[in-house]
Amino acid sequence: DKDGLSRISAVRNDGRVLYLDLSLERSNIGATYVEGTLADVNGNEVQLRANAPFFIASTLPANHLAGRYHIALSPAAGITEGALATPAGTGFLVGLVTTAGKMTLTGKKTDGTALTASANIGPDGEVLLYFPMYAGAGSLTGRLFTDVSQFNIENPAPAFTGQFNWRRPPVPLYPSGFTSVILASTQLYLPKATTLSPFGGDAVNSVEVRIAGGHIAAAGLASRVRFTPAGLGVVDAGGQINTLKISIARATGAITGTFIPPGKTKAEPIQGLIATPTTTVGYSLVPGVPGILPSSVILSVLIP
Repeated sequence: DKDGLSRISAVRNDGRVLYLDLSLERSNIGATYVEGTLADVNGNEVQLRANAPFFIASTLPANHLAGRYHIALSPAAGITEGALATPAGTGFLVGLVTTAGKMTLTGKKTDGTALTASANIGPDGEVLLYFPMYAGAGSLTGRLFTDVSQFNIENPAPAFTGQFNWRRPPVPLYPSGFTSVILASTQLYLPKATTLSPFGGDAVNSVEVRIAGGHIAAAGLASRVRFTPAGLGVVDAGGQINTLKISIARATGAITGTFIPPGKTKAEPIQGLIATPTTTVGYSLVPGVPGILPSSVILSVLIP
């Protein structure tokens, strides 16, 4: 209406009536957004918010935010990694931000589900995200935020942080389903010169690749790896990870490879990406053994 208010009602299949109340708002710097509630007659309510495009590539570009971001999706404190009720490991996203302030994200959660979404970045650095999953029966929802007031010559590379709720319905792999809190940490990814280690710095001659969680023993398995200028991993002799093969795409920071899990004869894929100059994130889906559910395991690369 003329005041920017709207109410929509709908009847669910079970007969309950839902009310959607929306309000069109404008901030003191000219940003437009919609917020409101979705509620039923019993008082159950969820809050809604959506940002309209604010940045314009030609006249108001988001040059301070544009770039490629690598996002680690890790279980929150108190969530038991490796429990058979939930996947172990760390999921990841790649976020591409344009000068028009739009962030497009693609990646994987640690149960192997692909993620894709896009959203506008608000003038205050907020990104509101919703990833539909499992044919609409589950989701990953939350927000990313960067403090744009902290950008300066000494701190030119923005970093996003945030929190998501991951909801999966019951399936044979996870018969109870789960709801998990996921923390997101992000840094701008800048490819390193091919004369340097993929992690930056010519002093990094080798790293430790560790696989743990899932069916892997609590102590995990580890091998030392040296990377060639092209990003191919050369595994040192005497490592614990059976027939490990690993490589890093220098331009994108993507990690791919394979290994044979203990008690298995078939190589399983591993995947991840360089999250920060000193850390990587990733996972591998390992088939179960008799009496144990299949689950994912944690992939990490530790920088000395």
